[in-house]
Amino acid sequence: MARNDCRVYVALQYSQEISYHELHEVEQELIVVLQDTLIACGAVHLDFWGYGDSLQFDFSMERFEKETLKEMAQEIAGLLPADVSGRLVGVDKALRRLGVFNLTPGEARGSILNIADIPLDGLFPPRTPHARPN
Repeated sequence: MARNDCRVYVALQYSQEISYHELHEVEQELIVVLQDTLIACGAVHLDFWGYGDSLQFDFSMERFEKETLKEMAQEIAGLLPADVSGRLVGVDKALRRLGVFNLTPGEARGSILNIADIPLDGLFPPRTPHARPN
């Protein structure tokens, strides 16, 4: 059984400069080239959905590898036409590392964060002791 330790989420926004007819055409072309590219890079379980002015998709990867995530972000950015930008977020299954990238046509900029060491003190309400019945 395959073990996919990385989940990646991408949200692309279309510029208001793109007409509705162009948007539909751009979206269909993007889905085809993105699917082919992502599968060639090892992505599995791809899901795409459009929201009118945006395209969102997610997929899984076997492992969370920062270089692979950076390469995928750059690959996606290289496929973006003018007037399309977005964000990519990748997270490992154990919620210890997070990759966040801004995507513009031809350029992906971002970083990989180690979130395992972030203290969670103060994020949760204090626990109150529960009385046990006799």
